[in-house]
Amino acid sequence: MEKFKAIIFRSLPIAAHYEYCSQVNSEIDDSPEAVLEALGILPTDFKFWLGKERELLLWVKKSVLTEQIAEADKRMDVALSSIRSQVKALENYTNSSVAQAARRIYIMLEGYGEVNKKPYDEQLGDVRSILGQLTGSGPYTSDVTWLVMAASGINTMISELKNAFDAMEQLLAQREERNLKKPDKTFREVRKAIEPIYHSITSIIDANSVVGTSPAFDAFINHMNPKIERINAEFHKAKHDISTCQPEPIAPQDYTGLPITFSPKVLYVTPQGTIRLELGKDFNVVFTDNVEVGNATLTITGKGRYKGHKKVTFIIRRV
Repeated sequence: MEKFKAIIFRSLPIAAHYEYCSQVNSEIDDSPEAVLEALGILPTDFKFWLGKERELLLWVKKSVLTEQIAEADKRMDVALSSIRSQVKALENYTNSSVAQAARRIYIMLEGYGEVNKKPYDEQLGDVRSILGQLTGSGPYTSDVTWLVMAASGINTMISELKNAFDAMEQLLAQREERNLKKPDKTFREVRKAIEPIYHSITSIIDANSVVGTSPAFDAFINHMNPKIERINAEFHKAKHDISTCQPEPIAPQDYTGLPITFSPKVLYVTPQGTIRLELGKDFNVVFTDNVEVGNATLTITGKGRYKGHKKVTFIIRRV
C-alpha cells in the first residue's frame, strides 16, 4: 500500500500553512477509530492551536491601519521634504533678508537629521517641534513671513505638514488602542506549538499506513493522498499577480551623482494574511531615471509564483 504523503510546511507562508493545517484537521475527523485512538489528545491540541492561528489571521485581515499609517507617513515625509527643498532654494534669493531667513530655518531643519528614517513616535516628536517653531508664536514665524514674500506657497506646505501630522498622530493612537485587544499569541508562538503536533499526527498516520491491515484505513489513505497532491500542485503552480502587491513607501533619496538603487520592501496581501516577498526569489527590480534630481522609477517584475509587474515612483532630491 502506498504510504501516507505527509505535508511538510515548515517554510511555507502563513496563508499556505493555514490551508494545509485545515486540510489535515478536516481529514483526521474522518479517520478510522484505530487511528483516532493512536492519535490520542493530538487532534484536540491541534484544533486548539489552529484556532489561535485563525484568530491571528482574522486580526491581520481586519487591520487596515498598517496601510493607512504607511500612507500618512509618506504624506508627512513629502510635506517636510518640500519645505526643506523650498527653504534651501531660497537661501540664494536676491533679497538678503529673505535669504538670511531661509538660512536660519534651513539650519534649524537640518538639526533634526533624517526625520523620515526614524521610528514613527520619534518622527511625530520632531515634526511637532518643527511646527511649533514655524507657526504660532514660534521663534521662526517672522522668518516664515519673509519667505512668504518670495514664495507664497510656503504657507501651504506648512499647512500640509500640519494636516499630515494630525492624521498620523490620530492613526497611531488608533493603532495603540487596537493593540490592547490583540490576540494573546504571536504567529511565531503558534507555529512553534503546532508544528510538532502536526508532525506527530502525520507520523502516526504514516506508521499505520505501513502496518495497518484495516480496509477502512486503506480507504482513508487512498482518499487523502490525492487531496494532498492536489493542494501541493495548486500551491506550487499558482501564479499571483504582482501588480496587486503593496510596496512600502519609499522615502526621498539624496542626490549623489551616481545611480540610486536599493531593495524595496514588497508585501503581498491575501485573504489569510500578508506575505513579505523576497527579492530574487519572488520578484526582480529595474530602475530608470535614477541618477538625476526629480522623479525616478523602479519596476517590480514577478518571478517564480508571481507574474506581471508594478511601477513605483520615488523622488531624488538635491541636498
